[in-house]
Amino acid sequence: MQQPTASSPLRFGRCRLDPATRELLVDGRPAHLGGRAFDLLVTLAENRHRMLSKSELLDRVWPGVVVEENNLQVQVSALRKLLGNGTISTIPGRGYRFTAVVADDAVLPVHAEPAASGGPPAPAASAASAAPTVAAPVLRTNLPTSPRVLHGRDDDLHALGALLGTRRLVSIVGAGGIGKTALAQRLLQQRAGSHAHGVCWVELADVADGGALPEAIAAALGVRIGEGDRLQGLTAALAPLDLLVGLDNAEHLADAVATAAKTLLAAAPGLRLLVTSQVPLRLMIEHVYRIGPLALPTGPVSAARAMEFGALALFVERAQAVNPRFALDDAGVADAVEICRRLDGLALAIELAAARTPLMGLKRLAAALDDRLRLLTSNRDRDAPARQQTLRAALEWSHGLLGERTQAVFRQLAVFSGSADLALIQDVVGGGADGRADGRPERDDWATLDALGELVDHSLVAVLDGADGTTSTTGPDGAPRYRLLDSAKALAGELLRASGELPALQQRHARAMAARFDAEFEHAFDGSVGWDAWLSRLAPDLDNARDAFAWAREHGAAATALSLGATLLCALPSAVYSEQMALADQVEAMVDACPDVGARLRGLNMLARAWGTRWAGRGLAAARRAVEIARAGGVDPFAAYLAESQLALMAMWSDDAETAAAAMAAMEALERPDWPPQRLLCGAEARTHAARMGLPHDAARALQMTRRQLELERAQGSAGLEARFVLIDVLVGAGDAEAAVREGEALLAAVEGTREEYAIAGGRANLTEALVALGDTARARSVAQAGWAMIVRHEMQGATAPHLALLAALEGRMRAAAMLIGFADADYAARRTTPHPCEAMHARRAMDLAVAVLGEAEFQRRSAAGRSLDVSRAGAVAFAGADVD
Repeated sequence: MQQPTASSPLRFGRCRLDPATRELLVDGRPAHLGGRAFDLLVTLAENRHRMLSKSELLDRVWPGVVVEENNLQVQVSALRKLLGNGTISTIPGRGYRFTAVVADDAVLPVHAEPAASGGPPAPAASAASAAPTVAAPVLRTNLPTSPRVLHGRDDDLHALGALLGTRRLVSIVGAGGIGKTALAQRLLQQRAGSHAHGVCWVELADVADGGALPEAIAAALGVRIGEGDRLQGLTAALAPLDLLVGLDNAEHLADAVATAAKTLLAAAPGLRLLVTSQVPLRLMIEHVYRIGPLALPTGPVSAARAMEFGALALFVERAQAVNPRFALDDAGVADAVEICRRLDGLALAIELAAARTPLMGLKRLAAALDDRLRLLTSNRDRDAPARQQTLRAALEWSHGLLGERTQAVFRQLAVFSGSADLALIQDVVGGGADGRADGRPERDDWATLDALGELVDHSLVAVLDGADGTTSTTGPDGAPRYRLLDSAKALAGELLRASGELPALQQRHARAMAARFDAEFEHAFDGSVGWDAWLSRLAPDLDNARDAFAWAREHGAAATALSLGATLLCALPSAVYSEQMALADQVEAMVDACPDVGARLRGLNMLARAWGTRWAGRGLAAARRAVEIARAGGVDPFAAYLAESQLALMAMWSDDAETAAAAMAAMEALERPDWPPQRLLCGAEARTHAARMGLPHDAARALQMTRRQLELERAQGSAGLEARFVLIDVLVGAGDAEAAVREGEALLAAVEGTREEYAIAGGRANLTEALVALGDTARARSVAQAGWAMIVRHEMQGATAPHLALLAALEGRMRAAAMLIGFADADYAARRTTPHPCEAMHARRAMDLAVAVLGEAEFQRRSAAGRSLDVSRAGAVAFAGADVD
């Protein structure tokens, strides 16, 4: 059994209580008490200047044991029978308080507390030693005797200390569990010597009624406020004092705390208030200080460097509190960072997760966070408030402070993936329970706006506006976006599923996203926004679109799915190439099920673009179907123009000159010179490739068309990477390898270090081509080998293989050259495409060199063997130090 902390004997009425010897004397004779009753009496007596809640008493007297509340009532009744009814008072709905008069009690505390600096306690003054010359009694602080190490809050402490030097009411506002209490307590400990009457901590979580607030503050301070108006009495008691008071967990009493703060500060010039709350008090005199999550690394770091970040330092400290042998090494840093990131940097959640680490290990813990509300349960210190014993309890406390309408918006926000702007939230979430004839609820945009504001105030929803320099996640009009914190979203999702609202909400979400992406598709080609700006504008909504597309596919909403899928194919970043290809398969499967002709045409056009030259056979099939729809008439002229341009391109790569020429002619007839660059670029790409592929082949015209393509790419608001890739190839084909190398080096320098892996892969492949053409085999090998893995990831290996074959031949590795030519041929066949002119040129040159050494028969044998190589083996052959056996 956990024993209360021993202190000096206490005398009250006919009794003498000695916690050290566990003895209670009544009228000089020992009284027989059970162990729980004695512990309860000591706990109440030693905390006699404040009310103790029932939950706190249960935790202290029955630590680690689950007992019914009536056990507490039984023990209180037993003590009253022995000691008299005036010894312990019941505070209805709140708890109990020791009310017997203790000999030698002062208005402020009778027992010494540790100094604010954390030093040893001062001796308690006794009646025998009390005299005017004795030092002033130690002022009660109600602060922890052994404060925890505070991680990652040095800047906050400094800023708040400066604020309290000039402001009389400062509110620390932040999400539940983010660390407001620990920060405020440390601040009070630091400033204890700055006020003549010290500092005092007032816990408000158990004060259920705002009317009881003055009495709760008075009890914590140890001041008497007399009968009558409690707030006036408290004001009179504090008016002459120089005092800093911390009011903790004020969110559920915000109105009452605001009223009390305004009244007290007006009458007590030496008073300063530090409030912790999930919401501001909204007073003119209040300075709100919002604290954010604990800091995390933004990139890979060593274990030693990771400990400089507050979130990781806290995580390690709490894990070591459970298992002192726990150590974070370099191999575990990434998992630890991911755990803290997914917990939003919330101190409470990190502490609870860290306590699970010794049992589960970092990787299993990270994988289990999807079930965080069950995983992160009571592993904190037993003296923590009940609402901070589990992550669920902390979230449910915050949720319980919300109004009914705000609770509905809270759970409905769980339908969004990531963040959403206000317009989308109002489209999806806005409305009450009563529906219209079309199944949509009546919209109440103002009510939704108010509820969203309340959720932001309660720090359950984060506002993403890029103001911190770390995010650019704003809406199409630059408006901020809103995101449920991940842990809050776990509770919101649970509540949403239980409410029965999820199916209708997912349908509204999918329809709203389809409408948004329909409009955005038009903007992509109407010249109203630059291409890169358009991609950036859609980036924050990609996760929402992915979820909406998945829902539409699952529920057979073909038109909705196709609207979303077509725009997604256009908007997904090149870095997620495998996702693009998987999405293309899914979009293709939805085309025939969609009754809308325009939507089908858009889907087929985007499929042709997505498959492009890497899967020319599939691209050609999609383009043929698109042109069939377009030539039937009744469609948008630009959609028809796009279809013809795609068919021309795909036919060229498939070596179908007749189809390509017909599509080029149709495209030329549809083109309008006043179109914006985004539209004209489609035709420019077809003309460039026509010149390159020999329709008719003209090196000078190919160079002219490529420069025109580059001009249009830049005019449409993009970096012109595609045209620059083509330019390198055209320069090689024109025989100017030196210029091609210069262009390749400049291109690679521009993209190296960015996150555009597709551009880096393409840049390395094209620079390899130019270096091989120049005969610089050493640099060509280095550039190609460094980029091979990403070249493979973006399925450029077949197009790069002819250049590697020539590299091998120039190095004298003729058998490797023959095998790489066979590997390239197999890749072209699988994709139903033909080599680009320079690929074909380098393949022919490599073949000529290899045949001259190996002979035709051996060359064919080696080439046939190369057809069966996988990409891993092909890489090994390409970059071997000697020729293959």
